[in-house]
Amino acid sequence: MHVAYLLTILLMMVATQTQAVNCDGGDCLPYHRCLYAKKLKMVPYCADGSVCCRPPTRTTNDSPSKRACQEYSNDKSFCPPELLIFHGNGTERHERQYMAVIGKRAKGNETGNPEWICGGTVIHERYVLTAAHCILLVDEDPDFFVGLGAYNKSESQIYRVVNVTHHRDYDELSSVNDIALLRLNETIVFSEKIKPACLATSPVGSRETLTVCGWGYLDSVSRTQPDELRKADLQVLKISDCSRASSDMHICAGGVNNISDVCRGDSGGPLAKWHPRWGGCLGQVIGIVSTGGLCDAQYPRTKFTNVFYYVEWIESIVWPEY
Repeated sequence: MHVAYLLTILLMMVATQTQAVNCDGGDCLPYHRCLYAKKLKMVPYCADGSVCCRPPTRTTNDSPSKRACQEYSNDKSFCPPELLIFHGNGTERHERQYMAVIGKRAKGNETGNPEWICGGTVIHERYVLTAAHCILLVDEDPDFFVGLGAYNKSESQIYRVVNVTHHRDYDELSSVNDIALLRLNETIVFSEKIKPACLATSPVGSRETLTVCGWGYLDSVSRTQPDELRKADLQVLKISDCSRASSDMHICAGGVNNISDVCRGDSGGPLAKWHPRWGGCLGQVIGIVSTGGLCDAQYPRTKFTNVFYYVEWIESIVWPEY
C-alpha cells in the first residue's frame, strides 16, 4: 500500500506539471528556448516539457549597459549644437550615427569591396548588434565586415569582424533568438559621424512609434536599393498581428498609416528611438529587424527581435568584466 500511495502521488505531480497553466503575460515555451529558465529556482510548467517564460524584470540602474550609456552621455562631443525602406524618408546626413551596414566577402579574398547584406547597430567601441540570420548563411563561410559612419554606403569606414557570436538557441523557422554580436578588429573612434546607441531599458509601449533605418530595397518588385540611408516610422502593434511571434522575444510593428515598412537588405538593422533622457545626443535600440512579409504589402507587418529581453545576454558578452 505504501508503494502504491507513493506512485499515486508521483503520477499526480506529473499530471500537474503537464496541465495547461495561465502564464500571466509570458509565453509557454520549451525549456531550452527560455533564456531565463535556467537562472530561476522555480519555473512553472505550462505543458509537457515547456515552461512559462517571462520577460526580464530587472530595474536596477547599475547594470553594465546602463553604466555604459551614462558614460556615453558624458562625452560632450556626442551632442550636436541642436538638438528605405519602403515609403520611407531620407535621413539628414549622419543623423543616425549608430547605424552600421554588414558586408561579406569570400574568405581569404583580400581584394574587392564587400557585398553589403544587412544592417546593424553600434552599441560599444568594439561591438555591433545585428540579427543571427544575417551571419548564419547556408553553404557559406565568408569574412564579415562592418561599415560605419556612412550616409552613402560607399563612404563607410570599414572594420573587419574578428568574432561572431549568435544566440545558441536561434531557431530559423520561428525566428526565436534572432540576435548576434559582431566583434571588430579594432576600437571604434567615436565622433560626430559614429556614436553608439544605448540598449532598451524597459518593455516597449503599446502603439509606440519607433524609427527603423536601412539601405534595403525600396520595394519588392524593382529591387532598387538607395544610395543614401533611409528611415521610416513604424508603430508597435499587437503581437498576434505577426505570424509565429512570441510576446516576450519579439516586437510586432507596421508602418504608420500602413504605408512604410522594411524590405530585403534592412535585416539586422535597428528599430530605435531617441533616448528618453538624452534626446538627440544618443539613440536607444529597441528592436532588431528579423522577418516580415512583402515589403510593399497593403498592411505591412514586420517581426523584430525584442532587445529588452536579451539585455543580460548582450551584457554577458560585451561587458563581461562588470
